[in-house]
Amino acid sequence: MKRIVLFLSLALALPCAFACAGSPPIPGVTRDINFAFNSSEMSNAEILSLANWIVDTHSKRSVLEGVSITGLADKREHNPQLIAEERANIVKRTLDVLGVRAAKFEVVGHLYRAAVPNDKFEPTGTRAELTLIPECPE
Repeated sequence: MKRIVLFLSLALALPCAFACAGSPPIPGVTRDINFAFNSSEMSNAEILSLANWIVDTHSKRSVLEGVSITGLADKREHNPQLIAEERANIVKRTLDVLGVRAAKFEVVGHLYRAAVPNDKFEPTGTRAELTLIPECPE
């Protein structure tokens, strides 16, 4: 899954890289937003944490080229594809409320597949991955 997000991030950043004549592009930043099992509702703590992260990120990268949101769901959840899509969409709506604007938005939902099965350090599939890709510096 991280490969997919990395690919999406690079795909969104690629036009930026070509547009940045003479100056290196600023890398995107990624954050996980966790959800309860079988739920697509963001907790108040996650909303507050996301809002703080957006404010902090916006102070460093004020103009965004793109935003990638990948909702994930564990295969054991009830109707996992739908839950994954709902998670991605709720993150998008939350970003809209927070005033996040970008030239491109990609919002998708996927079933989570662990890169290393049974690894205790592997993140769970009950989350959404959010990547903010900044515009090239002037």
